[in-house]
Amino acid sequence: MSLRSAPAVQVFCTGGRIWRAVWVLLPTLACGVLVAWALLQLGLAPLLSWAAAAAAGLLAMGLLHKQHPPEARLCWDGAQWLCDDRPVSPEVMLDLDGWLLLRLTWTDLAPGQRQGRRWLAVDGRDAGPHLHALRLALFARQPHGDASAGLMPGP
Repeated sequence: MSLRSAPAVQVFCTGGRIWRAVWVLLPTLACGVLVAWALLQLGLAPLLSWAAAAAAGLLAMGLLHKQHPPEARLCWDGAQWLCDDRPVSPEVMLDLDGWLLLRLTWTDLAPGQRQGRRWLAVDGRDAGPHLHALRLALFARQPHGDASAGLMPGP
């Protein structure tokens, strides 16, 4: 029996609505909590502190609402993974059936250069009919290098 690599697949990733909402709401929440904590530490009344925190959060949301997470083109060519034409090693961090969160590690770094990582969300609507092929490639044994690359850890 011969081992075959997963079929080539290419997906354009925007992350979908969930990722875009997290992209805006998480920094907004962090800003509001930081303002509330600072004002409470200064001895301001709790109601006033939380009102100021809400205002800071709304301001942050207003500044961030037009921001979008970076989009990317993720490809498996049968031999290596590429993200926007740059070699990467993907790890599936979260698989919610119609939505994947991947952690990509750049593999083209010079010796001694700090390891670069990027988080990439793949929405099932973005991947469309290629989602199954993408999963096959992500969880398949890689033809070269580490035999366990791309496999889920066992129990």
